[in-house]
Amino acid sequence: MEPVTLGIFCAALVGTIFTGVPTVCALLVGLAAFCIYARRWSGSARRVARMCWEGIAPIAKILGMLALIGVLTGLWRAAGVIPAIVYYAAPLISPGEFLFATFLLNCLVSVLTGTSFGTAATVGSICISMAGAMGVPLFAAGGAALSGAFFGDRCSPISTSALLVADLTGTDFYNNLKRMVKSAAVPFVLTCAAYFALGPLIPASGEAGDMAASLASAFAVGPVVLLPPVIVFALALMRVDILVVIGAGIASSIPLCLVYQDMAATDVVRTAILGYVASLPQIRALSGGGLVSMLDAVQIVCITSAYAGIFKETPLLAGIDRVVRRMSRRFSPYGGYAGDVCVYGDYFLQPDAGDHAGAPAVQRS
Repeated sequence: MEPVTLGIFCAALVGTIFTGVPTVCALLVGLAAFCIYARRWSGSARRVARMCWEGIAPIAKILGMLALIGVLTGLWRAAGVIPAIVYYAAPLISPGEFLFATFLLNCLVSVLTGTSFGTAATVGSICISMAGAMGVPLFAAGGAALSGAFFGDRCSPISTSALLVADLTGTDFYNNLKRMVKSAAVPFVLTCAAYFALGPLIPASGEAGDMAASLASAFAVGPVVLLPPVIVFALALMRVDILVVIGAGIASSIPLCLVYQDMAATDVVRTAILGYVASLPQIRALSGGGLVSMLDAVQIVCITSAYAGIFKETPLLAGIDRVVRRMSRRFSPYGGYAGDVCVYGDYFLQPDAGDHAGAPAVQRS
């Protein structure tokens, strides 16, 4: 029954690719197939429910963080945090330095918000608009924007990807960040050098247009709106619990929305839930964020975590594991070791100790 169950899941995934149906639909089909398999294997629907919950429970904190990140990104747009960064940076960008400045600007925003997709959709889109006005080739500008946008997924103190990795591996989040910053230092410098050298070679002319003027007409963009990211980074440097850090970023942006941006309390609540809606067509790229923007991510993490609970308690993947172990013996020692490591229960076990003597089992915390 295992091949049939896994085949249904794979067929659903392939089907979503060709039909354009959201991936979460395939994940739900897979969850249903795995639950049916677990029900037949265990004989108890209650036990299947317990398997799913045991997979979800360890990442409950991550689900809450994902929701809070959505609220934070929506309020930071409405409070003028992200618009102010673009407003102050736009006049400093010239055609010859556009690629370098675009990379750094997207790096900065992705580190502040912890989201690569959100950065690409907001500041990345603004940079592309500016590139069109300045005659910078869009493929080059897009590459610089995406390079910077994905930087935050690795090194941001509020990166949900880094938080999820730390939680699932039982490692310290801030220690992980410290190591990732060290390992990213050389690639970051090399990328900066490459974009700085390529900038003057790119044919471009003109000015950035009226982006700064559009932002100034839609927001109050004084230095005070940069207070929330300062608070977030100060608390992160003190290694405060990440939920408190995100909560402080949200709380510090609410007064800015109410007082500095002159928003009504109902509009602030609506923005926190549904996201920010730009008031001018010129800054439409800033729209988004809010709790609802993270629902897809919450669904995907929740469903796949339920998978983990079923995989842990049933032999659904045992056949694949045996095949992988046999294949691993034909590869390098590293490949063989990686192939022989199986995840069962709360341990990473070494099934065939004779193949790699002395390789210890690593306990998950």
